[in-house]
Amino acid sequence: MAVPSSPSLEPDVRAISRAARWWFATFVVEVVALITDLVFHVRILTVVANVIATGTMAFLVWTLRTALPRRDRWTMPVLTSIGLLGVVVEFASQLGGPIGASVIPLASIATVLYGGWLVGLGGSRPTLPPPLPRRAVIGGMGWLLTGLATNDPLQPIWLALVALGALLSLFALGFVFGLIDLDRSTVGMSGS
Repeated sequence: MAVPSSPSLEPDVRAISRAARWWFATFVVEVVALITDLVFHVRILTVVANVIATGTMAFLVWTLRTALPRRDRWTMPVLTSIGLLGVVVEFASQLGGPIGASVIPLASIATVLYGGWLVGLGGSRPTLPPPLPRRAVIGGMGWLLTGLATNDPLQPIWLALVALGALLSLFALGFVFGLIDLDRSTVGMSGS
């Protein structure tokens, strides 16, 4: 049975770039809301910013599915499902915070799922320019380390793993910055 081909095998770079811009903007708002929460104890801003950031992450995961290879029928749906499962788990952790539930286990599971999605995305040879898949894999490994190391963060070895994971996670930001510039770089390369 043949797998139906999509009308276009090229990723929608404008949509990917837009989704990356929206995610990064909500990431910045999320950081500002967290600082506001820490300084002024206004928790609702953090919750709202986290929920919006979770929604833009879902949009980014869904949009990046167009960059995944279509050589088999499993790569795209499995990787997209892993990313969207991370979104669902993160959303559940955001809902648990205001009612007093411990969000650390759910947040670390979401981080591990996002890390697995990034590693899978970069390792699947997506139709993205060369530095982006490598940045996705290294950033994904950072998210995986950070998510796994939150098991007992007060032990010295776990602190070292969280620090290493946070450092490697910076590559995920480089991946997002590359996605933001993707529509500019492809327009320039095509000569338009």
